[in-house]
Amino acid sequence: MNNSTVRDISDEELIKRLICGEYEYFKTFIKRFESLVFETVGRHVPEDITEDIAQEVFIKVFKSLKTLDNHEKIKGWLKKVSINCCCDYWRREYRKNEMSLSSLNNDGGNLLEKLESESAGDEFERKSRQLHLRMILDRAMLSLSPKDRILMELVYFDGVSASEAAEMMNMTKAGVKVRTFRAKKKLSDALKKMGIRDSNYE
Repeated sequence: MNNSTVRDISDEELIKRLICGEYEYFKTFIKRFESLVFETVGRHVPEDITEDIAQEVFIKVFKSLKTLDNHEKIKGWLKKVSINCCCDYWRREYRKNEMSLSSLNNDGGNLLEKLESESAGDEFERKSRQLHLRMILDRAMLSLSPKDRILMELVYFDGVSASEAAEMMNMTKAGVKVRTFRAKKKLSDALKKMGIRDSNYE
């Protein structure tokens, strides 16, 4: 397999060769798309688990390449598989670490006390405040289902449109809007129980 030839091969041809059983091209496939997969996964799971989830993505892709009906949409399909693997990760985590909102409330109170004692002037303290706020939001996000969590991150944190989110999550655009509205309400309620009111989630 000539390296220059491999670099010149189109995405469509690369996939066709893999589907035909020329599995030596899968390393090329990974190299070509690993940045896309790592970037997508890295936005939705903890940093230390990103590589493991990215590997899961490529394993799923390898097993289901034959189901790809439009080779020109490979990047969108990879994002969809990546998002599904992130949802699977959070499902596993939720089963392992079930947490009631009463415990969220208690932990949130301790964090808020620390936040209130900090000065906003110092750069280190400002970053510390941001970190604690992120911790609180992460804890509140546990009140959402894995699918709702990813959906909220896509729409409100990543700035993905409802249409794009619908395609990634295999939903309708209307379904995305309804589900994000309900998820926002649930997240707002969780934050209120932790002593935080944020108009962005109401």
